[in-house]
Amino acid sequence: MINQILLVVIIIAIIYAIVIIAFTYGWRRIKPTLIHSDYKPNTQFSIIIAFYNEEDNIINLLSDLEKIDYPKDKFEILLVNNESIDDTAIIIRDYIFQNDSKMVLYNSAGGKKEAVWKGINEAEHDYVLSLDGDCRIPPLLLKNYDVELQKRDLKFISGPVAFVSKGKFWGRFMEFEFMSLVASGAGAIGIGLPIMANAANMVFETKVALKAEHVYNSDIASGDDVFLLNYVIKNYGRKYVGFLKSEDSIVTTEAPLSLNSWVNQRLRWASKAKGYSINATSITALVILGFNMTTIALLILSFLSIKYLYVLVIILLFKTIIDFQILKMSSIFFSKRPLLKYIFIFETIYPFYIVIISFAALFHKKEWKDEM
Repeated sequence: MINQILLVVIIIAIIYAIVIIAFTYGWRRIKPTLIHSDYKPNTQFSIIIAFYNEEDNIINLLSDLEKIDYPKDKFEILLVNNESIDDTAIIIRDYIFQNDSKMVLYNSAGGKKEAVWKGINEAEHDYVLSLDGDCRIPPLLLKNYDVELQKRDLKFISGPVAFVSKGKFWGRFMEFEFMSLVASGAGAIGIGLPIMANAANMVFETKVALKAEHVYNSDIASGDDVFLLNYVIKNYGRKYVGFLKSEDSIVTTEAPLSLNSWVNQRLRWASKAKGYSINATSITALVILGFNMTTIALLILSFLSIKYLYVLVIILLFKTIIDFQILKMSSIFFSKRPLLKYIFIFETIYPFYIVIISFAALFHKKEWKDEM
């Protein structure tokens, strides 16, 4: 019996290692985006920010938007209010009036997807830059996206996003876990098997999104980023998806302030899986979940035999070693190298977290930000 269980564990571990090594190779394979001295802006962008109750964050984003280093006639800014019940819309209106800004404020009813869809339909330019209302953006963001679009014909570009926290233990874990997600998504794009993106920083062709109305009319509260990504893959091919590997293009957002809000955020994200078809995204999710469920199973079995505890320790060390290279490279990219000193602790916690979240998401029905 023990030998049979060990065989299953070894097979699952090998599959997991293949996936992570492939992502690591993919990350290395993506060339950094560079702005050369002879660069000339070309692409026109519509920046869309769908927001709900962001009165504490929106002024910082508005200030960042004004500092974008890109010709003003080549981009527009559309802010879509998704029935906020705080003063976000008032703050935006006052900012537009006081600064004589050309930003445009719209109202939308429904969920986040409806708000994004409203923005897409109002967009006048060829490409949409999607941002969240609680993020901070760097000045060179549009230039770097434009460089990538001038290099090759892309329908969808995923951009780097990072959490910032107060530095406490759970905050560091959130930063670490989110960094690993973004790096894995980038690595998957690097090997030609895109699996995820984040609406807080991504660019897509406007006419493509307009053909994907079903993405924004589904019953699932969130997930328009991944569902649009899968639409592009299905209808245009993986070669039309890219990743913006530029440290000057990292969009930052504050990590959830409490453990409860973080769990709710992850439940929203994980609940998207109910709408996935059988593709690289769902298969990768199953491999990751299966491997982490194996570690939980070994912990339970260790109460029956000490041998399983030894295997569990070996598997956790194995996971840490396999994950280390992509985590090291991404921690340098995101300027989060100090997080690596917690790697074994975080790698030990992760299986419990991911298994609980995955199963809890099957019953999660709350809406965007769980506040509506």
